[in-house]
Amino acid sequence: MDTLNRELIQTFLSRTSRFFLILHLLLLILFFFCDLYLMMLISLICMGLCAASSLSLRREDLRAHVALLYAAVLLETLSAVWFVGWGGGFQLALLLLVTLSFCGEYIGRTLKLPHLPALPLAVFAAVVYLLLLFFAGRTPSFTDAGALTRFQAFWGAVVFGYIGMCLYALVLLTTHSEKVLTDKASVDKLTGLYNRAGYDRILAEMDLNSTILLLFDTDKFKAVNDTYGHETGDRVLVSISRAIRQNFRSEDRVCRIGGDEFVVLMLNVEGDQRDLIRRKVNRINRELAHPEGKLPIVSLSVGVAFGAAEPDAETLFAHADEALYKVKQAGGRDCIFYGD
Repeated sequence: MDTLNRELIQTFLSRTSRFFLILHLLLLILFFFCDLYLMMLISLICMGLCAASSLSLRREDLRAHVALLYAAVLLETLSAVWFVGWGGGFQLALLLLVTLSFCGEYIGRTLKLPHLPALPLAVFAAVVYLLLLFFAGRTPSFTDAGALTRFQAFWGAVVFGYIGMCLYALVLLTTHSEKVLTDKASVDKLTGLYNRAGYDRILAEMDLNSTILLLFDTDKFKAVNDTYGHETGDRVLVSISRAIRQNFRSEDRVCRIGGDEFVVLMLNVEGDQRDLIRRKVNRINRELAHPEGKLPIVSLSVGVAFGAAEPDAETLFAHADEALYKVKQAGGRDCIFYGD
């Protein structure tokens, strides 16, 4: 699991603990104004359970964290429905328990941590709901109609607010996880550059009119593999990718689209840029002529095409490839622009 996803989940869990602490504090105040002193004691106990849940979260004990929150919700619900009555709306808290249980299982599966299964807890909450309806729904011991209305409004707001927060968090986490998987599928494992899939994604999103495509090919790379072996060849490719990446801007996209073929997409550029590109290519070849770690000397041939002069991305690549062919025919280690 990547660090950012873990941080998002930790933030969500800590906010959940804070949410329940504030919830029970507000209930404590409501019970005080309604002279429900026994329920005040129950709320204090639930606040203690929420505090213990926060401590469990700091120890990264997810199972204890959610179990303590479940206990707080159940204790408050059972006590309040029994002493206040069905009309107070406290049975709605069971929806919090169901939502919390499914969130807990999602987080446990995502982080590969021990977790409590959600489905049995959801069935258990449904059974508790029916038992409360049968035993506590008929003879409420608390009959203040105005207070009951306030309790109902309070619990309606709490339940919808918490469920909305959970759904938002799940959408955020799912979207981020999908983005991480997509990014991983678009990256070449050896060099860390975009691979062919990443290159295709960038092509689909770029503005052709402000893009310059540089197609790099390593001169006589097969001889490197034949002479020094594929392990050395891989190290050479890593060295080439580093040299290319260091000589272009952060907004330029560097891709490895084949064995020893690289593409640089210079995005959001204005003007001709020929002199700048020649200087960059010459600098890269000078760096590769003095490799580190006793690597063999290699050079790059480069074909360049300008997106502003092309009708589509396929033609842009084809013309860069045509320019590259002319460089190779002339002996390599050079840069030619399509149309020159």
